[in-house]
Amino acid sequence: MASRRQLNEEEILDALERDSDIEEDYENDAEDAVECVVEKIRPAKSKVIARNDTGVENATEVEEDIEDIEDFEELELPEISEEAIAGVAAEWLNSSDILRENAISLEETPVIQCTKKKEIKWKTRMACTFKSDKIQFTAPPADGNTTERTPYSFFVKYLDDEFFVKAVYYTNIYATQKGDLNFKPCTADEIRVLIAQHIMMSCFKLPRVRMYYDRRWNLTFFSNSMTSNRFYSLGKRLHLTDISARPSGCKDRLFKVRPIIEQVRQRLQELPLEENLCVDEQIIPFKGKFMAKQFIKGKPCPWGIKVYFLCGKSGMPYDFIIYQGSSTPLDDIVVKTDRDIYAAGTVRSNRFANPPLPDKNVMSKRGRGSAVQCIKENEKVIFIRWYDNKVVNLASNFVGIGTADKARRWDKDSQGYIEVFRPEVVRLYNESMGGVDLLHQMI
Repeated sequence: MASRRQLNEEEILDALERDSDIEEDYENDAEDAVECVVEKIRPAKSKVIARNDTGVENATEVEEDIEDIEDFEELELPEISEEAIAGVAAEWLNSSDILRENAISLEETPVIQCTKKKEIKWKTRMACTFKSDKIQFTAPPADGNTTERTPYSFFVKYLDDEFFVKAVYYTNIYATQKGDLNFKPCTADEIRVLIAQHIMMSCFKLPRVRMYYDRRWNLTFFSNSMTSNRFYSLGKRLHLTDISARPSGCKDRLFKVRPIIEQVRQRLQELPLEENLCVDEQIIPFKGKFMAKQFIKGKPCPWGIKVYFLCGKSGMPYDFIIYQGSSTPLDDIVVKTDRDIYAAGTVRSNRFANPPLPDKNVMSKRGRGSAVQCIKENEKVIFIRWYDNKVVNLASNFVGIGTADKARRWDKDSQGYIEVFRPEVVRLYNESMGGVDLLHQMI
């Protein structure tokens, strides 16, 4: 093992001089490297494009060499005004109908403003129902239409003739872009038949598409309306947008089917709303290749496309959003928080800065039916913790424990039904929820 000794004053000075020489050599080498790079990138001739008053571009060649890299700073480039940029952007957006309809400005993108956890303060006091008198629900007028309603009459309300005209246009455009000379241009009636056949296939659910055209199954609806070759040809080329006109910064994974989604949403938003509404998720079973596909453990169909539905108590949908992760587009209607709406639902306590309430162990010792609550300092949100079979956390902006009642529950120990204390917010929640599940059952 080598021994260490302390350097004297002369050895330290010699070491410092050697370091200064190395640093000076390094700086000289760096300057030589820069000169070498400049010689490589210095052009022998440069071409300057100038635009005269008449709008004609003139190209003049500069014969002299650029002697120093600093000469580039002396070149004055013409300033581009914001009006010119806006004009070019407007001309680019107007080049396609789909861009003009679906282009979203960054300034118009809604921003969700949430209260920070550190700013949330709670206080414990009894909070009863404190509904506002200015919020009143007016029932929609009864539909006086006495005409006969058929399934097709409901269908055309969601997908009108204009939708099929655009589908024909973009389908033929796509076939032309692919250079498919053997494709016969389609018509609006053929697109209607194609969609109708897909609806019928969802009812019969045969394992192979070819089986719907097999004579042994005697499904004459498919063979009489369209041949199998034409069905495959249209299904392969069906398009609802011009894929070549997709914006460069578009992160929408449903860009190709966005027109039909917005068409159905627009019609649903025109329906008269019910008084009691609920928002819940629904899984559309799907195991194919799709970037927005989700896996939710514990669901009957864990793999699929997650959709958030706004439904009434009757199961009627009024709006929906297809979940795409962090890139899910949200409308102003969804993120607007200053509307007068009574809301209540189950929440996670860590999202509310852990309100000062007893934990699940303390609640379990108090027994089944115990409930506690606290209210935010601005008295706009109530947090309720109720113990049934396990701890349930709810938040509301209009009711807390309120006027409680008794709920009938099964008890494993006594093997019979018992009466359990139930807060008012739980009763209202149970009465209004379930619309999305009812919709799923009807579909």
